[in-house]
Amino acid sequence: MKKILITLLALTLLCMTAGAQIIDSGRCGLNATWQLEDGGRLVIEGTGAIEDYGSGNFQRPWAEHDVEKLVIKEGITRIGDSAFCDFDIECVYLPSTLESIGSRAFENTGELHSCADLYPDESDVILLDRETLVIPDSVTSIGSGAFSASEAESIVLPKNLKSIEPYLFFDCRELERVTIPDGVETVGTYAFAACNELELIVLPKSVKYIGSGAFDDWEDMEGDWGNDYKVTIGYKGTSEEWDKIKIHSDNINLESARLITSYEYGDENKLPFGVILLLVIAAVIVVLIVVRRVKKNKSK
Repeated sequence: MKKILITLLALTLLCMTAGAQIIDSGRCGLNATWQLEDGGRLVIEGTGAIEDYGSGNFQRPWAEHDVEKLVIKEGITRIGDSAFCDFDIECVYLPSTLESIGSRAFENTGELHSCADLYPDESDVILLDRETLVIPDSVTSIGSGAFSASEAESIVLPKNLKSIEPYLFFDCRELERVTIPDGVETVGTYAFAACNELELIVLPKSVKYIGSGAFDDWEDMEGDWGNDYKVTIGYKGTSEEWDKIKIHSDNINLESARLITSYEYGDENKLPFGVILLLVIAAVIVVLIVVRRVKKNKSK
């Protein structure tokens, strides 16, 4: 019975796929093609790079369509500059063959979470939740402003990335947490500026330079406990190593953030020592008051 149900489900999915209507199609690279299915699903396949669509060649072939779901198939190695900016894309599938993402590729886009239903069971990709965008570890470079002004909430960066380019997440007002992988040495100018919902940034001890305004222009810095931080910086190195990082000007929000050195996963959920101390003092005071009242009642 179970095998019959699985077979029926597979046939249903096959029929649904076969029934997808092609709205438009064409070429978007030397060996790359695209087709737009009904429902706003853009599928790109082939080998090599998707074209750059910067100045002089900005008219993307799918520009006149609504794109809600983006599927880039295995074989594509690069997403070109400005390829998908200004589209309201919710769901993205990125292939394991992808090596680079161009400048402004996903600027001013939608939710940008990974299409969990497209990853096979044996995939090494870990989707933390529906709102997470996972960039394959095969990617070694991501251009400046690639995700600026997007609505992504959580992004898993590839472990082979070497630098965070300028404006990479500038004005990402829904972004809540980012882990920068080991090996990254530079955090570029305004990389995380104006990310007003940011709660946690994990920095590796390989970081040597933080550019101008990289962590600046955050609003509502007051934390839940009435302290002067909202954002937590989890730094994997020691406090001595943190002091050796060259931090450029206009990073005043770093002074207002909660810095946790020798960071380990989950440390951000632990109460600060000052808060714990206040709670202990408050508890001691309550106990003393109760004891005093008990003694007073006994003496009557």
